[in-house]
Amino acid sequence: MVLKKRKYEEQLAIHPHPKPFLFNDRCWKVVFSWLSPVELVICEQVCKRWKLMLEKLDERLWKPLVQKDFKIIVNRLPDSFRSWKVMYGCRKNLKTGVHDFISLNTNGVLEAGTWADIRPRTLEHVRFKTGGYRQAVDFPAHRRYICALPVIKDHSDKVILYNNYIFYPSDTLIYGRHLLNGRKIALTGHSAPVVQMKDNGNGVLISLDKINSLLVWDISALMDSVPIAACTSILGFNGDVLSFDLFKDHISVLFTNGTIAVWEIISGALISLFSLIQPYVELLKIPSRIVLGEEFLAIGVNSGDTLLFERHKANSTSMLKYNYILTKSFKENEVSDHGQTHSPYTMILESNFIITNGAFPDELTFWRIKPSQPANSCGNLYTSASLMAAREFEMPSLVKHVKRGYSISELKSMERYSIAIPQLGDIQVSKMDIDHTMIASYSAPTDNSRRRLLVWDFRVDRQRNRYFEYVLLGNIGMWLVFDDVQ
Repeated sequence: MVLKKRKYEEQLAIHPHPKPFLFNDRCWKVVFSWLSPVELVICEQVCKRWKLMLEKLDERLWKPLVQKDFKIIVNRLPDSFRSWKVMYGCRKNLKTGVHDFISLNTNGVLEAGTWADIRPRTLEHVRFKTGGYRQAVDFPAHRRYICALPVIKDHSDKVILYNNYIFYPSDTLIYGRHLLNGRKIALTGHSAPVVQMKDNGNGVLISLDKINSLLVWDISALMDSVPIAACTSILGFNGDVLSFDLFKDHISVLFTNGTIAVWEIISGALISLFSLIQPYVELLKIPSRIVLGEEFLAIGVNSGDTLLFERHKANSTSMLKYNYILTKSFKENEVSDHGQTHSPYTMILESNFIITNGAFPDELTFWRIKPSQPANSCGNLYTSASLMAAREFEMPSLVKHVKRGYSISELKSMERYSIAIPQLGDIQVSKMDIDHTMIASYSAPTDNSRRRLLVWDFRVDRQRNRYFEYVLLGNIGMWLVFDDVQ
């Protein structure tokens, strides 16, 4: 046994066990080139080394896939994509019909009318967001226009589109009409004419009348015309309602005296209450507006400023749940074409950016925002000065004007940029769809122009946009589509 063991050790000394074999970069290129897109994505999850190597080989691996699967010849990566992999994913979504429509809660943009697939493709179904989940609904595609049904005599921006229903006010009533079978229902509850309406895309509608009565409706249960709640406590404030907004289950209200209140929908409890400082109160006029988000609240005033408030938990001694603290006030440095300042007509607030009108009426500006992270996180009440010091919010003085959009992921690496839309004219209102991928912008008619609706997808490098013009054919108004234009 001793001799056998010694002989085995001598053999090990002469022929040691081989070390693990590692491919060099050239071999990895060959191996990865054999894999499908799905397999490449899986390989990124194996280990950090593979992930870094796949990022290094991005152009070599994903560029041929883009050219092969989508039959396009691209010599260089477009500026709106950070990698060839991202470009492949965006093209894949468009090819399979994902997000290939404008959702129905772009209220105020599509006027009083039905809608159809804005980009004619081979869609058999479109998807609506109902009750917090997605449901496939049969709906005709391949339509190259949006026809305005004669349900409202005059143009109105107080229109809510939910599933196959269109809701519009008429004096003290709110009517809901089914766009396919013509069924009509009425929501009764107001004792004065309705002046404003908004919804959250999940079956909750808010309506405001001339005597400041704010009612909340559950339109997901269309058979029931009774409001689910009524925020009558706003009558206790000294001031008329100037603007309000709805985000998930919270309602924010801006009063003419500068008071801002936030309620919970179901309980009706007041969770936040604060006021603007006096210089901004004097600037509160129509169309000053309020926008509510997850972590932020924004108010546009007639000086052209956008006031950004950040939400923080109130201290234990407060009767309220949250405090909103002014974090930043920003506006464009340029002078408006009209030589005057005005409140932004467009305000779209998301978790990491806000979209407003620029200094020029035919421009949209994206501002990047970041929640502050103070060092002391014990729930204390912070002053505006301390938050400003703890907050990272940079705004370059130069604005790059481009005619293409950017994906939301790319907005994380940008602080600010603008999109000029010269063929649209003055932008009156813009809405983002519920999937946060497409924006519809509506321009008011001037002396020598028609109403226009521009729809664009800022996930994709779109040198050209698709727009619609509102025309009257006989007694029926419709949106005529114009193929992509510069």
